[in-house]
Amino acid sequence: MRTSVCETCKKEFILRPRVAKQKTCSKECRSEYEKNRRSPATERICPICGKSFMAHGTRINCSDECAEIGRKKWFEKNRERLQAGSNERTRRWLLNNGGRAAETPKQRASRNKRERERYYANHDERLNFARKWREENRIKVLTYRFKSKHCCEPPKELIEVQHVNILIKRLLQGMKND
Repeated sequence: MRTSVCETCKKEFILRPRVAKQKTCSKECRSEYEKNRRSPATERICPICGKSFMAHGTRINCSDECAEIGRKKWFEKNRERLQAGSNERTRRWLLNNGGRAAETPKQRASRNKRERERYYANHDERLNFARKWREENRIKVLTYRFKSKHCCEPPKELIEVQHVNILIKRLLQGMKND
């Protein structure tokens, strides 16, 4: 067993298997480590609306709306340079989208939510179709598997037993529905 020293509380701990970069001994120490690792928030002034806000990293706008306005202004200012640029794909995308981002994080989240809802609306229907297909083709599948494994036809008794099992199952389901 390998051991290491926790970056937060300085206690020795046993490394979890297959975790190469474990630096902390617990979830609590990990959250504290992540907080300390992050750059401190600084007070900034939005160049679009002039509002004061606190931000980490390289953020320069106070909101997504101000960032969109800033992108549009930047695009208008750099339109000629972009049109003369060498990267055809980037130039075409910027010209078609008016210099704005394809979608904001909120728009992406709502699109993902709609796609999930659409997927799960048909999910039960797909499962029922697959279940029904497996039941209907069970004998064919078993015969194919037997042939591929044993290089010969399966015995008739095996097929008959499978037929009886399927018939009993269908009869029981019919009784439950009544």
